[in-house]
Amino acid sequence: MIALQVILSMSSMVLHNCILNKICKKDLKTNSHIHTFNIFAYLVCMVFLGISLINNTVSLFTVLLALLFGVATVLAAFYKMLSLSNGPMHITLLITTSSMIIPTMSGIFFGETFSLNKLLVVIALIAFIYISLGKTSDIKANKKWLLFCFLSFVFQGSIGVLQKIHQSSVYKTETSGFLFVAFLCSVIYSKIMAKKSVKELGFNKKHILFALVSGICIYGMNTLNLKLSGIR
Repeated sequence: MIALQVILSMSSMVLHNCILNKICKKDLKTNSHIHTFNIFAYLVCMVFLGISLINNTVSLFTVLLALLFGVATVLAAFYKMLSLSNGPMHITLLITTSSMIIPTMSGIFFGETFSLNKLLVVIALIAFIYISLGKTSDIKANKKWLLFCFLSFVFQGSIGVLQKIHQSSVYKTETSGFLFVAFLCSVIYSKIMAKKSVKELGFNKKHILFALVSGICIYGMNTLNLKLSGIR
């Protein structure tokens, strides 16, 4: 069962990354474009989570941690999309996906025993994603791209740590509430930063469709990863 969850999570990540690369290279030209795209994606997540949240309560601890998670999520996505817009897909995703090392290493603070096998599994997963994405693009790397990659790496890694903190607490059953509040925070943040309306940005049905599929992938990844982060 755990192996299936990992496979589904990684598959969602690969599909999500491919969508981001395609649309960032051609359509999302400004920061407002990126934030607006993410608003649609996060709203999809909120719909799924809102359904499962009916008749459930959420603790103050979960809400506060979810706010941090929401900010980290939107910033990780934002800088990843900027990285894809400014540099080669292969190296960008190799760097950002390598952020899994951060929560893996942080496991020692949550009572997890560190083993070489765990590290090798993470490295193997990163290599699998790298190989599965095809050939590199002709876009050359630059300092601005490297900065965006680094920021995405840090925020993406912090997402995994926050997941571990929540799943190590007595409130670990509040997964739906945790993610709902997080994505609500992400929507609000993205809305504030977008500044321009959908019409002004020239969003069309294609952009919205990509955002909806992206949202399903984000929902799948986060739901599965949150559960997996609680496994010792």
